[in-house]
Amino acid sequence: MCEFIFTTSADIIKIAAFLRIMLRGVFIQKWIKISLHFVERCSSAAGRR
Repeated sequence: MCEFIFTTSADIIKIAAFLRIMLRGVFIQKWIKISLHFVERCSSAAGRR
């Protein structure tokens, strides 16, 4: 029983780490999209002047 609890807790830790990496990747992608959009707007505004 103790071994079963230990393995499930280890699996939960692995799953939590994996989810954290996935969320971080999604966050980085969103941040890159937002920053690229901001740069495009700034460059287009500078081009109009």
